[in-house]
Amino acid sequence: ATLQAQIDLDKALSFNAKDEIAMVQRAKIELLGSAPAKALGFLQRAFEINPRLPLLHMAYGSMYEAEGNDAAALAAYNYSIQLEENAAALFQRGRIYLKCQQPRRALADFLRTLELQPTHARAYCGAGEIYAANGEKEIAIHYYQQAATLGYDAARDALIRMQRDGSVV
Repeated sequence: ATLQAQIDLDKALSFNAKDEIAMVQRAKIELLGSAPAKALGFLQRAFEINPRLPLLHMAYGSMYEAEGNDAAALAAYNYSIQLEENAAALFQRGRIYLKCQQPRRALADFLRTLELQPTHARAYCGAGEIYAANGEKEIAIHYYQQAATLGYDAARDALIRMQRDGSVV
C-alpha cells in the first residue's frame, strides 16, 4: 500500500510540481521508510511553495519527533495549531507533553482533540492514561471504554490491566 501511495504521489507531482500537499504526503512516506534526508527535501520544497500550510508543520513535527528532538517537534506542532487548530496537531502535541511529564497540558490537548474529533480513539486512551495515573480510576475507565468502543486495542489492554490489578471492580 505504501509503494502504491508513493507511485500515486510521484505521479501527482509529475503533473503538478507545486502540489505542496502531495510533497508533504511524500515526505511522510519517506519518514516511514526511515529516509529522513529524502523527507526533508520534500518538506523544504513544500515550505518554499506554502510556508503556512498546517499539514507541513505537522510533518516537520513528526520528523523532529523521529529524531528525538521533542522541543523542535513541540514548536512545529504549536505552529501548526497557531495556523489552524486541528485535532491531529493537538493530539500530537498532547503526546509530546505527556512524554515531557506535562500531564495537565497533555490532558487539555487530548480533550480539545475530542471536541474537534469525537471519534479519536487515541485521544480517549491518552486521557484515560492521565486520569488513571492521577488515581481517578472511574474517569479513566470511562475514557478507556470510549476508546475500546472505537476499536482501540491499547484501551482494551488498559482496562484488562486495571481489572487484573484490582483497580476495577
